[in-house]
Amino acid sequence: MALQWYNETAMENEEFLDEELQFLEDLRNSACYQDMQRFSDAISADATLSAFAQKRDQAYQKAAETSDESQKRTFLIQAKELDDQLKSSPKVKAYLIAYDRVRKVIDTLNNGILKEIA
Repeated sequence: MALQWYNETAMENEEFLDEELQFLEDLRNSACYQDMQRFSDAISADATLSAFAQKRDQAYQKAAETSDESQKRTFLIQAKELDDQLKSSPKVKAYLIAYDRVRKVIDTLNNGILKEIA
């Protein structure tokens, strides 16, 4: 009896996993995901945006490493300004819109799974 339950549960888990993997594959092949990937590649290939991102990341790193609150604040302000410049780029704006669409699909899926589990 326990073996039968185990086999049925294992099969249900396998079917569930197969469905989830298929969903992820379908998501990767979706136009929305492909748009996000295309914008990501365009951002990565843009030397100006890459330089802004690197400077922003360095400012955040310096802020994390310093114990002087005044310097920390200066670095954080600098990082925020660089981040704002990045986000004002049309390429980054387009990427963020596409990313938000993909995130909403994944959030919807997660919420559905959590409802099924509960």
